[in-house]
This record gives sequence, C-alpha cells and structure tokens, in this order.
Amino acid sequence: LLCMIVSVRRFSTHFLWKERNALRLKVLRIMGKYTQQEIADFLNCRQSTYSQYETNSRCIPVQTLKSLAEFYDTSIDFLVDFTDEQLAYPRKK
Repeated sequence: LLCMIVSVRRFSTHFLWKERNALRLKVLRIMGKYTQQEIADFLNCRQSTYSQYETNSRCIPVQTLKSLAEFYDTSIDFLVDFTDEQLAYPRKK
C-alpha cells in the first residue's frame, strides 16, 4: 500500500510539473502576442508540433528549449519550472 501511495504521489507531482511547464510556454507566447504559427516558424517546425509542446503531448528537444529560452530572453530552468526567476542568465560571448 505504501508503495502505491508513493507511486501516486510521484505521478501527480510529475503531472503537475508537466502542466506548469506547458502553461509557462503558453503564457510567454500569449504575453508576447505571438501565435503558435509564429513560434513554430521561428523554431522551424510545424504549428502542430509546437502545439504538442504547449500541451505536453510531445517532449521538447534540448536544442528547441535553448532556442525558446533565447527567443523569450529567459533560462531553460524557467521554461521547465526549475525556477520562478524569469531573468536570463548572462550568456557566453
């Protein structure tokens, strides 16, 4: 029984993390007044692929996360909900 409780807690924590992660992408896009198509064009992917990133139906490749972080001038940590600090780290020159 304890094992089942731990498994459920891990699943729900993971689910919440995924939902917040997707919400951050959507909020950043809407705040910037961009369409999914505009972001998809920037990423050189289809709009349907980008939509899947926002709904967590598809994993986001690391290179895409880097591109999104640069586009929104934030960090990957913020995009994946490791921090609430939206400011980007200083970039390498």
